[in-house]
Amino acid sequence: MSSKPQIIIYWGRRDFRLNDNQALFEGINSHTQNQIPFFPVYILDDNFIKNPGLNVGYYRRYFLARILGQYSHKFDNYSIFTGKPDAIFNELGKHFRIDLYFNDELEPYAKNRDQKVAEIIEQNGGRVYKFRDQSSINLNVLTQTGNIYSVYTPFKNAVIEDFLASKVVPKVDLNNINYKLGSEIDLSTTSGLNFLKLEKTVNARYQQIFDYIDAPDVLTLPNGIAIDISSLCPRQDISSYWYFDEDQALEKLDQFLENDILNYKVYRDDLALDADLDGKTSRISPALKWGLVSARTVITQILFRYPKELIYADSNLLSYVNELIWREFYRYILVHNPKVLDLEFQPKYQNTIKWIQGDEAVNRFKLWVAGQTGYPVVDAAMNQIAKIGWMHNRSRMIVASILTKNLGIDWRWGQAYFRFMLTDLDEASNNGGWQWAASVGSDPKPIRIFNPYLQAQNYDKNEKYQQKWLPGDYNFLEPPIVEHKLARDQALVRYGLVSKSTVKDY
Repeated sequence: MSSKPQIIIYWGRRDFRLNDNQALFEGINSHTQNQIPFFPVYILDDNFIKNPGLNVGYYRRYFLARILGQYSHKFDNYSIFTGKPDAIFNELGKHFRIDLYFNDELEPYAKNRDQKVAEIIEQNGGRVYKFRDQSSINLNVLTQTGNIYSVYTPFKNAVIEDFLASKVVPKVDLNNINYKLGSEIDLSTTSGLNFLKLEKTVNARYQQIFDYIDAPDVLTLPNGIAIDISSLCPRQDISSYWYFDEDQALEKLDQFLENDILNYKVYRDDLALDADLDGKTSRISPALKWGLVSARTVITQILFRYPKELIYADSNLLSYVNELIWREFYRYILVHNPKVLDLEFQPKYQNTIKWIQGDEAVNRFKLWVAGQTGYPVVDAAMNQIAKIGWMHNRSRMIVASILTKNLGIDWRWGQAYFRFMLTDLDEASNNGGWQWAASVGSDPKPIRIFNPYLQAQNYDKNEKYQQKWLPGDYNFLEPPIVEHKLARDQALVRYGLVSKSTVKDY
């Protein structure tokens, strides 16, 4: 029997909530039943924060600082470590016999990190309890022929009942936790650990966290080229646009379900409604990304208001549920084929498309980032993401199509930029969206080429969205980087299509 004192550690990651947090729930239950000291911890991961190739941009770092600063304040004792998780848990394991509780993450880096940490905990005599969180469906579901699903609709049909049956665990009670049952147990003074000592106020805690994770705004493209993003789109104050707390996220969800979900399909693509950031979409994607709410909670709240039969009968409800399942689909694809982060899902397009190269590619990409393509609706959308770290879903499809089809730029460059900028960055959905826009991903369809003028006409008829996000001196008469008809013809050649008749503008 080990002489090291036993402790329970809840390792928080992208699950900044007290509702439907199974790892936290089970960890506190074990603490209550066994009277083992309980410690919630967060690790500001050097591998993640300080690795330029992972492209964690300013807005994501800002979100993390705000959310972590407020979430940690909910606990009377919350430890925030800086460094590498494997090294930190190895050091902790020298002093304590650890029962480690955490919710899973599905990205390749996170899975490898968690496996390494689990091995260290067990080698030091501890135990590991990992819980499903990032996905709410059975990730091992297969087609009748035993293959993974590669098309969305059959996948949706296979998992929707499971998804709608999602269960949530109760909200945890933090009132009676003993963080220190013995004077010898104090994580903050354990030798060898880089511990971020924070004052017990939200603002001070937020500021010290942000000071740690602040960094230059340099985007590293897949080919190694570094681009100074701050010179193309300077940082903006986004605090008034967003929420950073579970209660605020739940309030936002409640407002959407009460007022807008029954019009969701009608208005979800209307950019004019989005111009005042008061559109008919839920704006819950940052909450899902950071775990302020879970997808299971969203489904539970929908079913609390509307019977399941109505979800199948009402196109608005079903459309919103479909969007949630799209997130599940892209995570499913990533889990079964992690190479898609860097490689086309469709084998016929792997290393076959002749993307624009060299200085011309860099120049076109920079103009796209800066909102200077000459396509007004594209430039408006690029200004939107530059100013608030978020972009309407319709706009994401438009700008991704323009970058890959009109400008001929490798989709991986666009994926890297969105990864850098988006406050609601979900790695799997970002990858799935970019591969879809580039016509190289799962759920294959005949190649789509978005016509920026038709898109503006259909989804921003009165130019309200464009007027909102374009600068006052924007020149609507400036010719685009590549005239659309010429760009379309060049795209057909680039993709090796024989007949133009197979493609239409969207």
